[in-house]
Amino acid sequence: MSPALDDGRHAVKRIIGDELVVEADIFKDGHDRLAAQARWCGPDGVWHATPLRYDYDSDRWFARVPLDRAGTWSFTVEAWTDRFTTWRVELEKKFAAGQAIHSELLEGAVMVDAAARAAVGDDRSLLMRLADDYATPSADRPSGRSRRRTRSCAR
Repeated sequence: MSPALDDGRHAVKRIIGDELVVEADIFKDGHDRLAAQARWCGPDGVWHATPLRYDYDSDRWFARVPLDRAGTWSFTVEAWTDRFTTWRVELEKKFAAGQAIHSELLEGAVMVDAAARAAVGDDRSLLMRLADDYATPSADRPSGRSRRRTRSCAR
């Protein structure tokens, strides 16, 4: 992870108005997709997060953190297996190839239903409708509505 000075024993210094570019080498075995975020805390003590983006040229993940005031800043990187994106990408490939996708839709219904149980308000309603769409046996060919909901949930 960078930036780091002497393995983290000394503070990295920047100027107000600069952006701190946080980079990390993130990898895992297997074909599952990864997701990551930079978390940072400025002098006000409030933690913020922004997604890390993968740069194919450098083979590293990065994010830019705006430094808008003087003081001590802390940052860290969190990464995880992105099961939903992995599922969505595989579903899209099978659908485009004309393969049967009923079992994949049932798998998605379970995942989306679990997310719905943790959500509130409009998000919960959207996720519950999407889980129902996926669990419907005739959903072997998702409707345009289901595809739009899937894209909406992926954001």
